[in-house]
Amino acid sequence: MDVQFYREQGYTPGIPVMDRDFVDRSLAEYERLAAADPERAGFGFQNIHFQHRFAWEIATNPRLLDLMEQLLGPDLALTNVRFLCKDGTKHEDAYFAWHQDVAYYGIEPPTAVVGWVALDDSTMEAGCLEVIPGSHRHGVVRHELSAPAGNVLRANQVIPAELIDEAKAVPIEQQAGTVSFHDAALFHSSRPNRSGRRRCGVQLGFVSPSVSEAEKFVDQPRPPGWRWHPFRAVLVRGEDRWGRLSMREAPFPVPA
Repeated sequence: MDVQFYREQGYTPGIPVMDRDFVDRSLAEYERLAAADPERAGFGFQNIHFQHRFAWEIATNPRLLDLMEQLLGPDLALTNVRFLCKDGTKHEDAYFAWHQDVAYYGIEPPTAVVGWVALDDSTMEAGCLEVIPGSHRHGVVRHELSAPAGNVLRANQVIPAELIDEAKAVPIEQQAGTVSFHDAALFHSSRPNRSGRRRCGVQLGFVSPSVSEAEKFVDQPRPPGWRWHPFRAVLVRGEDRWGRLSMREAPFPVPA
């Protein structure tokens, strides 16, 4: 992994971390859950790693954590695990507007890394992740609440159009079994899935335990009914020498 490129551009391309057998077993578990709970299938399976070992093993894949250490250091807290599965036949209008992940996290300093694990091949046609290289160097910018219907983001947020130069956008196409990383302050989005097939992936959030967390750090517009949710953080590497996060117990052992 080219760490210097990540520092300058704010992202990495897809990096292989899982073999085909692991991917297939993970997809089989996801499909079983989706069949039992179709209302949540697509975007509603969040932080299920506390109940389902397969999700925990995706998030704590040793190769993935080795790479994350290069970006954040030896002490790693897992903050979020969310399945994002845009079905090309069911979610044809679903998209993620241009945004920064960290804008609504409520952490100080606003430093975090997001991993995106592809369980299906993620192509431009299927609505892969797109990023504006180097945009993380702008810091956290003001978002708006005016995005049209179809925006999957929880606060319906969007970065103002005048701050986005889509001519500079770079797609991150990934093969199943790879992970890409991006700075949580990087401008990024994904278009609707027009491929006619599913594009399933897992979004992972990581921070150093040295960050502080509180609602007062969210300086963004909030739609009616929106509530700030603190992390359900779990230490997955190293140690917590700061005690600034309300750590949860690991639900399963961290794979060696």
